[in-house]
Amino acid sequence: MKRQILSLTLLLFAIAAFSAQSETTISLNGVWNFKADYYDKGETEKWSSTFFNDSGWDKMNVPGNWDLRNEYANYSGKGWYRTTFITPDASNGKVVRLNFEAVGIDYKVWLNGEQLGNVQGGYFSMNFDISKKLKAGAVNKLVVCADNTFRSGAYWSWGGIRRPVSLIINEPLFIESTHITAIPNLKNGTANISINALIANSISNKGAVELSYEVSFGGKTIKTGKQTVLLTRKYSQNADFQINLARKEVKLWHFDFPNLYSIKLRLTENGQVTHEITDRFGIRKAEIVNGKFLLNGESVRAMGLNWVADDRMTGNTLPADVYKRDIDNMKSLGVNLARLSHVPLPKEIYDYLDEKGMMVIAEIPLWGMTYLANPDNRTPFSWLTQLVNTNFNHPSIIGWCVGNEIGYVNQNQRVMEYAQKSIQFVKDSLDASRIVVLVSHSANNQPNDPSKYGDFVPFNSYGWWGGDMDRIHANQPDKAIFLTEIGENLIGEDLNTSTGSFPKMLNQVRGREYVFGASLWTYNDYRSNHRSSNLTWDGKVSQNRDWGVIDGYGNKKRAYEILRKEHAPFKTLSVKQDSKSLSVSLLPRAVLDLPAYTLRGFKLTVEEFGNENQLLKKTELALPEVKPGDLTFTKLIPVSGEVAARRISVVSPTNYSQMDTTIYYRTPQTPEIKAVFNNGEKIRVVFNHVNFATEYKLMYGEKELAQVTKSTIDNYIETDRLSKESVLGKTFQLKLVAINSFGESSSTVKTELIQQHGKMPPVIKAVRPFQHGISIGYSNEKAEYLYKVQYSTTADFSSNTHVILTTTKGACFIPELTPGKKYYVRMSVVEQYDIESGWGEAYSIQL
Repeated sequence: MKRQILSLTLLLFAIAAFSAQSETTISLNGVWNFKADYYDKGETEKWSSTFFNDSGWDKMNVPGNWDLRNEYANYSGKGWYRTTFITPDASNGKVVRLNFEAVGIDYKVWLNGEQLGNVQGGYFSMNFDISKKLKAGAVNKLVVCADNTFRSGAYWSWGGIRRPVSLIINEPLFIESTHITAIPNLKNGTANISINALIANSISNKGAVELSYEVSFGGKTIKTGKQTVLLTRKYSQNADFQINLARKEVKLWHFDFPNLYSIKLRLTENGQVTHEITDRFGIRKAEIVNGKFLLNGESVRAMGLNWVADDRMTGNTLPADVYKRDIDNMKSLGVNLARLSHVPLPKEIYDYLDEKGMMVIAEIPLWGMTYLANPDNRTPFSWLTQLVNTNFNHPSIIGWCVGNEIGYVNQNQRVMEYAQKSIQFVKDSLDASRIVVLVSHSANNQPNDPSKYGDFVPFNSYGWWGGDMDRIHANQPDKAIFLTEIGENLIGEDLNTSTGSFPKMLNQVRGREYVFGASLWTYNDYRSNHRSSNLTWDGKVSQNRDWGVIDGYGNKKRAYEILRKEHAPFKTLSVKQDSKSLSVSLLPRAVLDLPAYTLRGFKLTVEEFGNENQLLKKTELALPEVKPGDLTFTKLIPVSGEVAARRISVVSPTNYSQMDTTIYYRTPQTPEIKAVFNNGEKIRVVFNHVNFATEYKLMYGEKELAQVTKSTIDNYIETDRLSKESVLGKTFQLKLVAINSFGESSSTVKTELIQQHGKMPPVIKAVRPFQHGISIGYSNEKAEYLYKVQYSTTADFSSNTHVILTTTKGACFIPELTPGKKYYVRMSVVEQYDIESGWGEAYSIQL
C-alpha cells in the first residue's frame, strides 16, 4: 500500500530518528535566550529579525519547559527562543534539515529572519529543509515562538521547546523513512514482511540506484536482498520489498515475548553508499474477531493504565530515567494493553515499549467539545498522518485513536461524519494493518454513537461501570468493549489514604465476555488546573490532580499494591512453610476474569536476604503453561539456613515481578528520627526508611507513650491534635516504630518541647538533579502564599548559602548550579498574616 504524503506549509514529511551511515546529526540543545511575550508584541516588534538585540533576555534550557521555572510556572501564552549556530562544514552540497522533536504546543520558526513554518500542534518530530538557506561558514540565527495556550484534556499544557532540536545532514540521495508491515500466517507459522521505503532525491538525478536490505534477529542475519530502483523524478519516490520468512525464522512479538527484528537498508549510487539506516520491527497480529481481542490468534483479556506522560519535577521533557521508571512500574503492575496517553509520545519511548512488551493505542489530542471534530477541518487529519507515518514500525502500537470523548452530537454537531471519515482515512490511506477507534463517553447514552465506526468500543466509565457495559452492549451488540478509562473519585495525594476502589470497580465488569479489558485513570498524579462541576474531581492546592497510584513526584501510594493485586496474572498466591520447604499455591484466573490470558514462560522465584538486606540466594522454578480456568496447583521449594527474609515472586518472561509476598524472620532494622517539628498543636516526625520495614507508626505522650498514630508508608508521620487544651510549655516523648509481619523495632525516645503556636515547614516530597539545577517537590496548604528555598554547598548552611522565594505550588526549581558539586536544600513557608515556619529538614543532592 502506498502512503499518502500530506503537504504541510513549508514542512517536510516527519520522520523517525534512525541510526545512520552517511548521516550527521548535530545537536542544537543547550541554553537559548528566552522572553515571555506577555503583551503579544513579539511579531510586531520583529523579535524574529536577524538584527534584533536579545542581549537582555532570560536564559532557558532546550529541551525544557518554561513552566518548570519559578518565574513562568503559571504562564500561558507565547514564549520566544533565540540561538545561533555556525553552518557546519559538512553541509556543503548536502541536504540539511532542521529537526524539532516536539514543541509545546503551537510554534513558528524563523531562520535568518525568514519564516520556515507555522505548526499547529507540535507533538510530532518535524523537519524543515534549510539546505539552501545556509551560507558557508556563516553564523545563523534561529528563532522559535512557542505558544502553549491550546488545551486538550484536563492536564497541564506545558510550554516550550520540550524535546531535542538538531540538524540532520544527508547526501542529496537518502532514505527518508520506511514503513514495515510484518504479518504472520498463524496457520503455517510463516510471515510476510512488506517494506516500503521513501527515497528522497533532492537533485534532478534520474537513473538507477540500488537499495539493499539485511534482516537480523538476535544478532544473526537471516535475510538479505536488493533491488534496482529507477529514479524518474526529483523529490520523494517509493520503493517496495516483499520478504517471506520461513517458520523457523519467525519469532512473534507478544507482550510477554517482545521479539524484535532489526533491518538495515542501504542506498547505493554508482557503487557508493549514500545512506544507510537501521530500524526495528516485530511480527504480530492484533485483531478483533467475533467480539474478542486476539493477539497472534489467542484471546487476551488485558489490564492497562492511562499515563499522563509528565511529572512535577521534569514536566513533559520526559528524561529517560523518568519514562523508564514509569513504564517499568506499569509492567510490574501487570499492564499489557493500555490506552497509554492522550498525546503522541517520542520515538524513544515507543522503542522502550517495543522492548519491554506493552500494547498501546496511540492517539491524537482531540478532546471534548471542539471545533476540530469536523470532517472539513484538516488539522486532525494532518495529526493522524503524522502520528501514523512517524510511528508506523512500532509493534507495541496495536491501534490508532482519532479522538477522545467527542461523541455527543449536541456538543460536536458533525462528529458522526468526522468519526466515519477519519477512521476510514486511517484505514484506506495510512495503515490497513491496525485497529482504529474513537474513545467514547457517550456510547452508553447514544444508540447511534460515533464509536460504532471503530473496530471496538473504547469507553470511559466513572461510576456505573457494569450498567454502562450493559447499555453499550445493548446499543452495539456486535462490538467488543474495552474500558479505556475506569475510575470513580480522586484517590488523594497522601500516600497512605490513597487506596482507591479498584476491586469494586473491576468486579462490576468482570465476567462479561464482550469486555476484554480495562485501563485505570490514572497511573500517576499530574499537574492540572482543571475545574469541573464535580468539585471532588478538582485538582488540589498543589496543582496536582490526584487520580494516580503514584504521586506527581514518583512516590508509590498504598493504592499501588492494591492495584497490582487486581492486575496480577494469578488470582491468588499463598505460601505455607516448614523447616525444609516452602509450599507455594497459585490459583489461575477464571476464563472471563480480568486479566485472563495464557501464561507461558513465567517463573516462581525465592530470594533470600541476610541481616543487611543483602541477597544471599535466589532460586528460580519454571512454571508450566497456565490457561484461564485451570485448577490451583502447588510448587514445593526446598529451603535451609537462617535468613532475615524470603520474598516469593511470580516473574513474567520479561523479568518483571508481577505479584509477590515476603516472609520476615526478624524485626526491621532500628529506625532513627531525622527531624522533629511542631506548630503548637501537633508534631511531625521525619525519618529515613530502614531495611525490612513495611510501614511505620509513632508512639507519643507527655509522661508515657500512651498514644499511637496510624501507620504510614511515607518518610514522615504526624500526630493528631495533641490536646483540646493548650499544650504550650509542655514536653512530649516520641518513639518511632518500624513494623513488619514478624514484629517491631523502635528508635530511641526523643523529646519535643511545645514552645509556641506557629507553622510547620512544607513536607519535601522529592528532590532530584535536573538541567544543571535542582527540582524540588513539596506539600502545600491553601493559606500558604510564599515558599523559601535555602540551598548551600555546606551541610550546616554556614557558608555559600542562598535563598530563593517562590509562590509556585507543588514544585520549584533552583537553576544555574555547578555540575559535580553536592548541594544541600531545605524549605520554609510563609502563611497569611506573616506567619512563617522555621527551616525544614535538609536533603543533599549530587549534581
